[in-house]
Amino acid sequence: MNDLLAISEKPRIGVSACLAGEAVRYDGNHQQHRQVVGPLAELFELIPICPEVEIGLGIPREPIQLEQAGTVTRLVAIESRTDHTGPMQEFSQRTAFQLEAWQACGYVLKSKSPSCGLERVKRFDETGTFERDGQGIFAAGLQQHVPGLPLVEEAALEENSTRQHFIAQVEAFHRLRACLAAPWDAADMLNFHVAHRQLLESHHAIGYQQLETHVARIGEQKPGPFRARYRQQFLEIMGHPVEPRSAS
Repeated sequence: MNDLLAISEKPRIGVSACLAGEAVRYDGNHQQHRQVVGPLAELFELIPICPEVEIGLGIPREPIQLEQAGTVTRLVAIESRTDHTGPMQEFSQRTAFQLEAWQACGYVLKSKSPSCGLERVKRFDETGTFERDGQGIFAAGLQQHVPGLPLVEEAALEENSTRQHFIAQVEAFHRLRACLAAPWDAADMLNFHVAHRQLLESHHAIGYQQLETHVARIGEQKPGPFRARYRQQFLEIMGHPVEPRSAS
């Protein structure tokens, strides 16, 4: 993946490799998803990653699941009882750094997966019963180490509004990355902000007003801290779906 270090004109997104059609699942199959290999592949450069394979688990492999151990959620092999929590957490952190180096602007995750699921993943207790309230260990790491990175499960892409929201997030983040990567120029930063004013306000009016307050103090701040906070607030705003317009 060394070629990924080059800047891409097309936005890049990470994607669970099975969704891109790679036969990397525990049973040796794939779960190619039509929205991933169709519309998203046309718009974005896909970076397929299978966390379970990357931490050394084979194909095929023993199934794994989330288990509650006191106050900690573990990622455990069902039969051998091997605990994969630490390696998966370490891999998620490494991947977060790689995604930044690759200028990735989003990630599509496999739903219900104990590594990649964003929500409603089965979490078992010591009695063997489960609740659908877990989050995959890899997905949790991405949220922790790349705050604001647009994340979506493949199942949610079937809903047109959710798919369009994710696309808008990725495209906006791609433009933001290009702006922040350029040599510092306050005027260029302001031009970028003005160009995105209507988009940001449509997603979260209150958040946009808070960002406006930050931008108004651009002359009082050093470029590094200003950029870091602008990115954080920009991504938080874009994380909200477009707000419905009130009837006039």
